[in-house]
Amino acid sequence: MHAACLYVQSLDLFPKRAREAWTLLEDAERRTKALRRANPLREENLEAIAHTKQVARVRRPEPR
Repeated sequence: MHAACLYVQSLDLFPKRAREAWTLLEDAERRTKALRRANPLREENLEAIAHTKQVARVRRPEPR
């Protein structure tokens, strides 16, 4: 999850990798949502993912 967040946040350096980075972040979000609600990492990870989506300089590419 942390690697996916950093990858998306650094896309201004690697804009051609946007599709790969956003796919990785979406997978991390899906896996995080699969955690039990009582798991303390669930909320922390979802907050980090939401923050990453807000500060990303390169937006998610359109689906193919």
